[in-house]
Amino acid sequence: KQPPVTLSNDSNIPAIHYVDLDNIVADGPCPNWDFYIRRFPGNQPKVLKAFIWSIFNAKNKKRQMLYLLDRKGGSGKSLLINCIASIIGEGSVASLSKDSLNDKFSGSRVYGCPLTVIPDNKNAYLIKSERMHQILAHDVMPIEHKGLDPFSARIDTSVIAAVHEKSRVIILTPTLDVYSVEELSKFYEATIDKDGNKVLRRDKKGDLILKGDGHFEQDLKNEFKQFLRTCRSAYKELCTTDAEISLPDDVLDLLFNSSDCKVD
Repeated sequence: KQPPVTLSNDSNIPAIHYVDLDNIVADGPCPNWDFYIRRFPGNQPKVLKAFIWSIFNAKNKKRQMLYLLDRKGGSGKSLLINCIASIIGEGSVASLSKDSLNDKFSGSRVYGCPLTVIPDNKNAYLIKSERMHQILAHDVMPIEHKGLDPFSARIDTSVIAAVHEKSRVIILTPTLDVYSVEELSKFYEATIDKDGNKVLRRDKKGDLILKGDGHFEQDLKNEFKQFLRTCRSAYKELCTTDAEISLPDDVLDLLFNSSDCKVD
């Protein structure tokens, strides 16, 4: 018995997760996303938008992994993932640890999930593993749920992780350095120093302290349909074959110059 397609934009195809992209995308401004996307330098915003659209596009081969390289922390990685998950559905996002793909039940953990997140990977050989190769190459892999008969299927999932292999990785480097203290004080706690200057407060670990209201994530979610419209345009420009996103030179340079992604 053939398993159902995990993600489809065709209402005639049985699907676990059917996403009607035409009804999701909306016209209109998205000022909060315009603010958020500024933290990605150069051509990175366009690449990020293309990758986001690839998550929702059933035709995309899901051959690339997104690595958000945040050296200082606090750049809003979780905001991005949470907004995507709010459209896909929280239960349709697989969150894995570094060793979750190493046993016979690994396929069942990501089967039927359009998005797989490995938020704190410390396994330098993750992408070299058999399971990750099968996922990114769109190969057939075994699916075994506890207590049920195993079957084989292709996994249609996009992956966001921290990895150490270059061939199928997109590295983006968000930073808050592009914002002024005045801009950031809308979201983070600030104080006045002895010289009379406004400065951002930090906790004992050196991380910025978020204000208690936390409305920015909800503002991003409210504008996500409008933001997806810009993602569609970026995808059409950078991924004409629905296979791999073409990376501009400044994004390609990150693959070859980043010490965080050296191949052993």
